[in-house]
Amino acid sequence: MVRLRQLADRAAGLTLDVAGGRHFLHIFQGYVLALGYYVLFRRASLASALGYLFVMLSAVYSWLFPHYVVLGPTPVKWYVVLWWAHLWFAVTAWAVPRLDTPALRRRLRRPASACTAATAGIAVAAAPFGFVFWRAGTWQFPAQDAIDRAAFARIVLLPEAAPVTAAANADGETDYRIVFRLGPRDYTDFEGVTQAIGALTLQITGDIRAAGTPIGFCSAPVRALPSAAAISTPATFTITVRMLDYTTIPVNCPGTALVAGSRTSTGRMEVRVRWTATATLDSDRDTGTRSFGGTQTEILAVPRHSAIAR
Repeated sequence: MVRLRQLADRAAGLTLDVAGGRHFLHIFQGYVLALGYYVLFRRASLASALGYLFVMLSAVYSWLFPHYVVLGPTPVKWYVVLWWAHLWFAVTAWAVPRLDTPALRRRLRRPASACTAATAGIAVAAAPFGFVFWRAGTWQFPAQDAIDRAAFARIVLLPEAAPVTAAANADGETDYRIVFRLGPRDYTDFEGVTQAIGALTLQITGDIRAAGTPIGFCSAPVRALPSAAAISTPATFTITVRMLDYTTIPVNCPGTALVAGSRTSTGRMEVRVRWTATATLDSDRDTGTRSFGGTQTEILAVPRHSAIAR
C-alpha cells in the first residue's frame, strides 16, 4: 500500500511538473533561442546553426550550470546529454525553414493533409514527455529506491568513544551527558552525485545504569538534520557533504545521585547505557523510517570537585 502511494505521488509530481509549467518553460526557452538565431542570422546555414546553437550555447551552459545550478561535481553524462541535445537543436533549427515550401503550403490547404500534419506534430511534441513517464517508472524510480534504501540501511547511531559525563546540579540531582554519533550520511545518488541523508525527525530515549540500578533517564527529541541539498549552494555543496557525513548529537539525561558501581582496573567507574531511537530519514528523493537501539558499557567521567559518591 505504501509502495502504491509512493508511485502515485511520484506520478502526480511528474504530471504537475508538466502541467505546472516547467516543461512548457523549457519549450519556450528553446523557442526564444531559436527565434534569436533566426533574428541574428538571416540566412540559416548549417555552419551558423552549429556555431551558435550547438557550440556557443553548449559552452555557456557547461560553465553556467555547474557554477550556479548543479549541486556537487557535475557527472560526465550530464555534459554528454547537454551537447548531444544542442547538436540536434542546431540541426533542427537549420532544417525547419527548408520544409516551408510553396508545395507544402498548398498541400496543407487540404483538410486531410492539415489534420494529418497536426496529428503528427502533436505526436512528435508528446513523445518526449511519454518517454519520460515510461523511463521514470521502469528505470529511475526503482534504481532510486534501491540506492536510497541502501543508504538508509548504512546509517548507524552509537555513543561516541568518549566517557559519559556527570555533574551535580543545583537541585541536588545529577545531569548525565552522552554524545551519540549518527552516520555515515553521505551516499551517491542515481545521477552519480554525492549527497547527504537528512533526518526530518529523530527521537532518542534510554537510560543509564550503575551496578544494575537506573541512575539517569534520557529522552531527547533532536531537531531536524537537513540534507546537504537543503542547506548549501553549488559553491559550498561538496564541503557541506563532507561535514555532514557524521553528526554528533549530545543528549542530556537527568537522574539521581550516582551510586557506587563497578570499576575498571584503573579505578574508573563503568555504567551501562541503553538506548532506542526512531528517525525519519530524508534523501534527495525519498523518505524512510529507521529504528536504532543497543546497550553498551561506557566509562563515567565524574569531575574531581563533584560531591557525587565515588
